Amino acid sequence: MKVTLAFVLLCACVVYAFPSDKDPKAAPPKEAQDPKQVKDPATASKEVKDAIKNAKDAKKTKKECAKNCPQQYDPVCAHLPTDVNVKPITFGSQCAMEVHNCESGAKLVVKNKGECAGAGGVRLS
Repeated sequence: MKVTLAFVLLCACVVYAFPSDKDPKAAPPKEAQDPKQVKDPATASKEVKDAIKNAKDAKKTKKECAKNCPQQYDPVCAHLPTDVNVKPITFGSQCAMEVHNCESGAKLVVKNKGECAGAGGVRLS
């Protein structure tokens, strides 16, 4: 009995691992293209390259964005007005939010004074 069951399982594995060439649902093989017709998949379009460059330009280094923010805790709730799916973030001060925007290239704006309701934490710097 065990030998028969093992044999049946083995046959099933072979059938699924090596499907027949006569499968009607299988897509026909594609013809090989001339190498000159194949474009390099790593080559990005001009629009993509420009978007990447603009994103890098918007993002500045920590040194360029450094501000002497006061150590006073005056929380603000910031959000991204163009995307309602982005969860609001609490910053320890408006200055801390501005430094974050500068470093990350984000465009967060103050939603209200005080901590955000349901926010997971506070970004102090």
